[in-house]
Amino acid sequence: KTARAIGHENLTKPDISHAIHDRLREHRQRCEVTIDSLTQELSESRELALKTSQPSAAVSATLGKAKLHGLLIERQEQKITADLGLRLSRAKKRLAREND
Repeated sequence: KTARAIGHENLTKPDISHAIHDRLREHRQRCEVTIDSLTQELSESRELALKTSQPSAAVSATLGKAKLHGLLIERQEQKITADLGLRLSRAKKRLAREND
């Protein structure tokens, strides 16, 4: 098994998952981080960016608020590196050579 597979397997175990969530909750409480506090910080950052003529920073703050509130979800584009048919054809040729 790969480290990635083992890690994924561990994260699906209820006791490990609960322990992680508990530690994250404790950390948020200790640091007093809430959706409201983060929203306030981003709003203040946006205001400052607009006052100092930094439109890209204002846009970043607006996007941060949208992500924080689940209004914007980033999706990673997955690129296929080779055509499946071509890969299959090459594999068949390799097997044929190995069996000859």
